Amino acid sequence: MKSILVTGPNSSLGKELIPLLMNTKYRVFGLINNELSNNISNNYHEINKKDFFNEIDYIIKKIDIVLHLATTYSENYLSLYESNIEIPRCICEAIIKNKLTQKIVFLNADTFYLYEKYIPRRHKEYVKSKKIAVTILRNNQIRFGLQYINIILAHVFGKFDKPGKFIHYIITKARVGDDIIIYNPNAMIEFTYASDVAFAIFNILSNMPLNLNRNISIVNPNNKLMIINFVSEILAIIQSNSEVKVLSHNDNIYNKEYIKIDDIIIYKLQKVTSLQTAINQITYAK
Repeated sequence: MKSILVTGPNSSLGKELIPLLMNTKYRVFGLINNELSNNISNNYHEINKKDFFNEIDYIIKKIDIVLHLATTYSENYLSLYESNIEIPRCICEAIIKNKLTQKIVFLNADTFYLYEKYIPRRHKEYVKSKKIAVTILRNNQIRFGLQYINIILAHVFGKFDKPGKFIHYIITKARVGDDIIIYNPNAMIEFTYASDVAFAIFNILSNMPLNLNRNISIVNPNNKLMIINFVSEILAIIQSNSEVKVLSHNDNIYNKEYIKIDDIIIYKLQKVTSLQTAINQITYAK
């Protein structure tokens, strides 16, 4: 049985993926920020982040795969630095220090923003932090033979999303009939449901080492819509009378951290949940 360290186990994607891992051939270690919960079993163990970094050289020797899901979009740079840079940097250093580069594979669940020429202004610092993390992985692969897979994700949404996420905002407003404000209504966005993405990542893990040191873009070919149309579909599903108001100003800016990459493997979702089913699941969960 292989052991996998998951950062961000309580994220929307983490909560979908961990049950898949636990029910098969993986022993899962979840790296958490706060006190340990009672959510443990024979195949799932929680590790407090402080304890992990104090004993990282000991713990990392038990691990076969690192799955980095932890991230933050916060405008607080210290929070960005810790989740998006410091955690992967420290884990990579421990892998290299303990001569485990040929044993451990580091999977970085990145976002597509890094590969887009234009990004929302509010995500400027986030994108900068993710570029640093990707650069750390690539440099360690070149210099020390670190094995990694960089997973590029578009807009992932799910029933475990925290308040403030785009779909959560739309559904919350729609359920009470409040006005919904959006920017860039004609922008084409690819939305992917978290449970479908979790299933795709599980399959990628199952097919290692075929895709080592590559960039894999998980795409939903059936769900790339203009934002205004996507919101309209959600309102129709919920049967909401909310009005959509478009603010005229364009929030997008040129992405100075833009990375153009040619060696992308396109992974089309094999399991695709319909938008109606997804919205019904999210609404029921809330």
